[in-house]
Amino acid sequence: MVNLGRSWGCSMCKKRRIKCDEQEPGCKRCTKSGLTCPGYDSEKVLKIRFKDETALVTHRAGFGPPRVNSPVPAARFQGVQEDFETKAFNFFILNFATAGRDKVSSRGLWEAVAPTIQDCSASSPVADAATAVGVILFNIWHLHRDGPNALNPAFNRAVRGLRQRLGSGDPINGPEILITILLLQFHENLSAVFGLRPASRMHYNGALALIRSLPIESFSTVASRGLLLNVLNIEVSLAIRECQPVDPELIPWFASLPYTLPTNPAMELSWIGISVANIQHRFERLLQDHPHCTTRQCSHSSEIAALYDNILDYQTASAKWLNNVPEHWPPTKWKPSAVSPDPPILMYQGTCEVYPSVQVASVFNTYRGYQLIINKILSIVQTHSWLEPHIGPQDPRATIQSVVDHMCYSIPFYLGNRVGVQYITDLTTPNAKDIYPAYHNMKDLPIAKEHVLREELHRKHVIAYGAWHSMYPLSMLITLFGKHSGYDCDCITRMIRPGQLAWIESQLFRMMKIYALDRGVGGTPETPEECAQAVRRALRLMVGS
Repeated sequence: MVNLGRSWGCSMCKKRRIKCDEQEPGCKRCTKSGLTCPGYDSEKVLKIRFKDETALVTHRAGFGPPRVNSPVPAARFQGVQEDFETKAFNFFILNFATAGRDKVSSRGLWEAVAPTIQDCSASSPVADAATAVGVILFNIWHLHRDGPNALNPAFNRAVRGLRQRLGSGDPINGPEILITILLLQFHENLSAVFGLRPASRMHYNGALALIRSLPIESFSTVASRGLLLNVLNIEVSLAIRECQPVDPELIPWFASLPYTLPTNPAMELSWIGISVANIQHRFERLLQDHPHCTTRQCSHSSEIAALYDNILDYQTASAKWLNNVPEHWPPTKWKPSAVSPDPPILMYQGTCEVYPSVQVASVFNTYRGYQLIINKILSIVQTHSWLEPHIGPQDPRATIQSVVDHMCYSIPFYLGNRVGVQYITDLTTPNAKDIYPAYHNMKDLPIAKEHVLREELHRKHVIAYGAWHSMYPLSMLITLFGKHSGYDCDCITRMIRPGQLAWIESQLFRMMKIYALDRGVGGTPETPEECAQAVRRALRLMVGS
């Protein structure tokens, strides 16, 4: 649980060594005694420590295997809402914001949550925003039918507290306000994914407005600079999904990050992502205009040549990135140390590749997503002879097939042999029959032991995040290679081997079953393409968590 430390009662009650009710403007203890309450410290710094009570709270609340029509968990704690919220907060911090985290693969948000709360005053809306995320996660993992939309007082308090801070006229604490907004956006993202609806970007727009209104010196700590990295990741992800360039006004903010943060592969890949978004946007504009040109009347030759030069620059940067990742990061084919589990692990072509962590696997799949976008563009322009005067010895078809294969090989690492719905007790008392391929259950260890997560820690991390991180590669592959309407239909859909798309579709439906998304609030899409589109709309403001 969260321990808030010593009492923040008034100094009179502290002197009298009695419990203070901390009422405003003065406590009742002083009033009833005929004393003048001296008030409270103006800055109550929040000092926290965490205790994992997930198992205890699930036992007391009677949580067990799925009961989708059961009451909202908070309703089981009538009269002690605050106690439930404390447990939900710890559930989030210990199972999602800290477990299995590595600064080298960090995307900037979760690693900043606990340090920021630690440094903020007790009245900060950050704690309420984190609690709101904990409550929605708690409800989702309890498989409550209305989990994403269940009553969440902490969310309302966080919004009110944020408005009060912004409207108070006091100097703005940039990191405190930004992390509050990002947590509220993540709450919206969760609600969208589990409701199979598009995510609103209202909170994210507020984050951008905040950044533009403050000097960059407002973000001076490593944790606060990490928040800017998270915004960069969201901005790149959003630009790519919407075929738009990254806002050039934000580039100066992001340009300072490599000089003030320890450089990691995730940050470097985000910079490459900016070029991918810009290439894709330029290509989409050519798609609209160039096909209508005739040989005699075409003004796009210089634009096509410039596009190809941008692609070559991307290929140089991406090859350099791949060569510079930590030597223990690249995937290894999994060779189990025991007999095949029952049920079996559903692998594509009998292959599963494992990584040091779910985070690392997702960084690689982001890189592969960029590869698919660029090679899709190359394939189209080659097929239609756009680049005949400029094209080099490119073979995008072989690259696309290889990239898709490696994405498929990562899915068993995320999902293991899980076929049923996950619920909250899986995080505390996991089923021994659920096998998740990892280094610790291989015959021979191909990397140094210090790079291998403990079995208990990896298992907890992959249960919490595995299915979540599988959404991106699965939905992207189906969107790219499924049913298309448009200029690039034929030349793209034939680039992967027969039967591969059907396997990918089956894994998307398995992921939806694991998260009970097949019981979607608004009704589940029927076709894989509809499912993939629904998931991608919900993930539009989401980056690797």
